[in-house]
Amino acid sequence: MFEFFAYIDPGTGSFAIQAVIGTIMGVTYAARHRIRVIVGKLRKKKGSDSDTPPTNNPENKS
Repeated sequence: MFEFFAYIDPGTGSFAIQAVIGTIMGVTYAARHRIRVIVGKLRKKKGSDSDTPPTNNPENKS
């Protein structure tokens, strides 16, 4: 029948590996960023009482 001699040249293989690694790294970064944003918002809501900046009065050292 038919004989196929398929191969992947180094340029194509390198591009494919780079695309896979880039996708994995991009998804990882996006997930971590989303989690940090959500956790940051949750922490702000819990500690909203302490949003006032501290005073720099030298007589009030604690």
